Amino acid sequence: RGCVPVRAGTYSRDEREEPCLPGYVAPAPGANTCAPCVAGSVAVAPGAVECELCQPGTFADGWGFSECRSCELGRFAGTSGATSCDICDFGYYGPSVGASECVRCPSGMVTLRMAETNATACVCQEGSYMAGPDASCLPCPSGMRCPAGSDLRHLPGSPGSSNGAYPLVEPQHMTLSGDPLRVYRCLLPSHCPGGPPATCSPYRDTTTVACGICQDGAYEA
Repeated sequence: RGCVPVRAGTYSRDEREEPCLPGYVAPAPGANTCAPCVAGSVAVAPGAVECELCQPGTFADGWGFSECRSCELGRFAGTSGATSCDICDFGYYGPSVGASECVRCPSGMVTLRMAETNATACVCQEGSYMAGPDASCLPCPSGMRCPAGSDLRHLPGSPGSSNGAYPLVEPQHMTLSGDPLRVYRCLLPSHCPGGPPATCSPYRDTTTVACGICQDGAYEA
């Protein structure tokens, strides 16, 4: 009997032919060792002759892997052979595991953080506000400023109000608590510092238009 080289996908060990373990390959006959698959590729079964690239939405971040891992929520891998997953950028979210791309927020909306996982993270961009559930973003009224994420449901005193952003009044303007989007320009800048609805300088009546009079117990000096 003569000597013959071991087949591709195997290696010689103690004069025996052994299949390469998962994660390792022998592309050509006659190998005495198997080579590990590089990061971004895998060999799933024993006896492989070549590594397979991880498909979009999956990755392998080390050598000698037998399985690609799926990207987590809020992350994606857009190409084959990924060694890691990218984070969904501002204005996008990743609602599913193993995503090859992130979902873009509707027009005029952004996210306040990266790697968001749900459509509810999409909020109105700076300079606009949302008037209620399922509403579209509206331009910020003149005399007000609307930080990103402004929502009338966040106004102080609103049912279920939270710590989220809401439209704020610019200095020398004010709104009444019962009509927080109707803006009045104040006669003097010192009367109206701006901010939340019904904000006046100290001792001025917050229930009157443009903080026009002093509150009870105070007088105009």
